Amino acid sequence: MLNLFDISFWEKYDINKSAIIDYLEFIQNIYEQQRHLDFGELHHIVPKSVDKALEKEKYNLILLSGEEHFIAHELLLECFNGENKAHMYYSYNLMCNTLKRNGYNVSPKDYESFRSEFKKLCKENNSGSKNPNYGKNHKGKINCGKNNPNYGKRYSEEKKEYLSQIKRGDKNVRYGCKHTEETKELIGKNSKGRVWVNNGVNNKFIRPEEIETYKSLGFIYKGCLIKGKNR
Repeated sequence: MLNLFDISFWEKYDINKSAIIDYLEFIQNIYEQQRHLDFGELHHIVPKSVDKALEKEKYNLILLSGEEHFIAHELLLECFNGENKAHMYYSYNLMCNTLKRNGYNVSPKDYESFRSEFKKLCKENNSGSKNPNYGKNHKGKINCGKNNPNYGKRYSEEKKEYLSQIKRGDKNVRYGCKHTEETKELIGKNSKGRVWVNNGVNNKFIRPEEIETYKSLGFIYKGCLIKGKNR
């Protein structure tokens, strides 16, 4: 079993040594208490995004209270450089966006400071050669445009009529099917309050608490609040 509290273990990552020491002291102090929590949240001492090989190792897991879990991720913001730093900000961003659900408390000033740094990191890690689509030429795809074997093909009027008929009336697989009142209620509850966002390629129908997360990923909030049905 690895000794995760040995600073030499962390030196293979791009770290800020003093920040890592503060983080490990915080975790070790909790670890040595060996207390019992009626309710807790599992925390990866070495974050999953930093070393996925340790994701399921029991010695890399510790049970923290909600407040301790939040503080741990706050300390991790300063522990890494480069891509891993962006990952820490992303994780912290998710926690900030679940304030009501988890009862955390972040001051508006701290949140604004964090958001500014988070946006900066997102831009740095998705610009130029760091962008996953950098240098790709979509026009060169084999099945695009005139290279597509179906390019220019048109259905005959008979074919169009056939396709339109097979989904009408009793030929439709859902003909005669009706939602139960319970299903209607569940659909309504699941849709209520959701909004549409778009990144120029994909549309997402998301909950209000997810808006900031998707905005940070390049999605634009558009449309009105959805109350009971898509509009």
